[in-house]
This record gives sequence, C-alpha cells and structure tokens, in this order.
Amino acid sequence: MWWWVGVEMNMKGGEQCQFPCKGEIQRNQRGLQVIVMVCAHRYVRKGKDYQWGQGMCYTLTQYLDYDETWEPCKGRPVNKAHEQYGYCQAGTSGVLLNDTAVIGTPGPYTWRGTVYVISVSDDFLNRDKTLYFGPLTDTDYPVDKYSYLGEFLVCLGTATFNVGSFPNSVKCVVVFAGMSVTAGKFLGNTLSYAAGAPRSNGTGQVVIFVHQPPTNPMKVQLILNGEQFASSFGYEITNADVNGDKLPDLIVGAPFYFSLDRGGAVYIYMNNPEHCLECSKPVKLTGKLESRFGFSIACLGDLNKDGFDDIAIGAPYEDEGVVYIYLGSSNGILTTPSQNFEKHMGEWGLNVSEVPGRYIRLVLGPVLPVQSRQLLSRPCEQAGLVSQVYLEF
Repeated sequence: MWWWVGVEMNMKGGEQCQFPCKGEIQRNQRGLQVIVMVCAHRYVRKGKDYQWGQGMCYTLTQYLDYDETWEPCKGRPVNKAHEQYGYCQAGTSGVLLNDTAVIGTPGPYTWRGTVYVISVSDDFLNRDKTLYFGPLTDTDYPVDKYSYLGEFLVCLGTATFNVGSFPNSVKCVVVFAGMSVTAGKFLGNTLSYAAGAPRSNGTGQVVIFVHQPPTNPMKVQLILNGEQFASSFGYEITNADVNGDKLPDLIVGAPFYFSLDRGGAVYIYMNNPEHCLECSKPVKLTGKLESRFGFSIACLGDLNKDGFDDIAIGAPYEDEGVVYIYLGSSNGILTTPSQNFEKHMGEWGLNVSEVPGRYIRLVLGPVLPVQSRQLLSRPCEQAGLVSQVYLEF
C-alpha cells in the first residue's frame, strides 16, 4: 500500500523564515523549539468491509520523534462514501504557523474539498481543541463538485520576526510545486486562508476564508475567478509585497492557460490600503506555448536588496524546464524577467530560503528522478541586478 508519506512536510521554529517556508520544509519562529509536520494524503483506513482514503498527518519533534497524529476526517460520516468523508485525502497540502496547523483536504463531498485549522500548541490543557473548517453543507459550499478545494493552499499576510542576531530574516512566503501553503493576515487585521480550487467553475477559483474563533465553520471572505476555461487558475498560489507598500499581494498561477502563441499564466493581484484585491485588474504574466508557465511559483524575498519582493516562476515544459526571475518595483512587478535558469531540470517545484545578509537560496526539485539543484545568489551593489549565481549539487 502506497501512503505517499512525505508528500507534504513542514517545520517551524529555530531558524530564519518568515512564513511557513512551503515546499517540503518550513520553519517558523517559536523560541528554539522546532516542530515538523509530515503528511500522507493517500493513507487508507481499512476494515473488514470498508476501505477509506482519508489521509493523515503527523507532528514530530526536532529530532523527528513522534509527537501527535492528525486525522481531521476520522470518525466523520462515510455512509455515502465519496459524497461525504470517505476520500478526504487530508494532507495533500499543509502549513504550520506559530501554534496552528492548516491541512488541505480536497476530497470531502465529491471532491469539493475544504481546509482544516488545528491548534498544535504543546500546551495541551489550555490550547484551543476546536477543529475549524470551511463550509461543508450543500447550501453554503463555496465551490462545485470536483473543484479540489484545498489541494493548493496559501494563508495570506505578512509577518517578520527576529532570529538570533538577525532581524527581519525573511520577508515572504515560499512554495513548492503546485501545493502551496502559508499563513498570516491579508484582507485587514483578521487571519485569512486562501485555497486554490483549480477545477472549480470550469476556469478555476481561489477561495479566501476568514478565521475568527470560535466561529465555525470559517466564513468565505472572497472568491476570485479564473479568466479562461480549463486554465487551472489556482493551481499554485503565494504572496509577495512586490511594490514595497508593506501589504501582501496575491499571486495566482494558471499553468494551463493558452492562446495562439502563449502557454501558462500568472496573475498578480495588487493589494491596497483598503485591502481590496479586486479594485484593479491583475497584472498578467504569460509563458511560452505549452510551457505550463506558473506550474510553480516562489516568493524570493528581496533578491537584489532594493526594498521590493521578487518572485520565481517555473515553466517545466519549456524545453527541459526553465525558472524565470521577476523583480518587484515601486510600481509593482516588472513584466520582463530579469533572469532565467535552464539546467535540464525536467519538472520541478521551488523552495526558497535566505541566509541573512549573505544570499538567497533557490532550490529546484524535479519530480523524477529524485534530485535537486540549488542556486545561490549574491546581490551586487547596483540595484536591480544579481551579480553571481552559483549551482550546487
């Protein structure tokens, strides 16, 4: 039986990183304590006359010793099989933020999907033991059947913290290969979670939930619609402050977007002081024909130290795979890439971290074979340029 243990892994505590550094490993600050979350979304619960693919996650200590098991769909109704909780696939995506875990479950109610928010605080007696979730009934479900809500998640906002002697160590979210998750405040002062539903409404949608304990289920705050049928809008999502206004901007990938000569699209929704993502038309970046541009997206932080967040976008089917670097500016994202990397990588996702004051580390990980490439950048003194890039194997 293939559980796919490790399809989603996250870690918090101990090192630099602002948000959950999505993509296999994530670190968040909570003293020197480190907690790791690893998920197996294809875990099957079996009995004499049943077999349910509900998925599960574990939290581990920094030494990878067992801590707790998280099965948000365990014990929930399965009389109607996939029409209820028989095939939740919990853990397809997930994130840790402070004392909170967010677990994406695309399978409930005929693959409409939802997200679960759980306290993983080690203060067991006093922590909130409520399992928060998105709307689930037919009357208030935000998406249609087969939308796969929760397969691709991001929790939106900005937050920085100090790590040792290095202040403000990383400034934005990091994502990995189409299953992105992070957490924070986005549409105002209330914590929000955004979940991609790439099959919803035909075009794909992004649903933003607001988390206001003890209210349960979480309320839908905003739904963004894709532009084109079958473009898989919401396949990848992240955020970055690309214009330096201290507000996170939402970035959404639609890797199956197409036109006569372009393939794949990434939409940048600019935030504003009114926290309105729909007040202006999103900036659209597109890739080469059939390249699946936007299949993976990562916020790089301030790569060139000019005060604006920069992003990387993967196009895994352009030749043998290309990653493009786009720089932020006072006017938002610059629509011409500053660099691109081609190293015969095949399909990959992106993981990003920063060594404070030294360099940005960009890790490219292809699906098969099991390998990765690491790019290290050192900013030069002229703003807008990266002087050197190193490949480490």
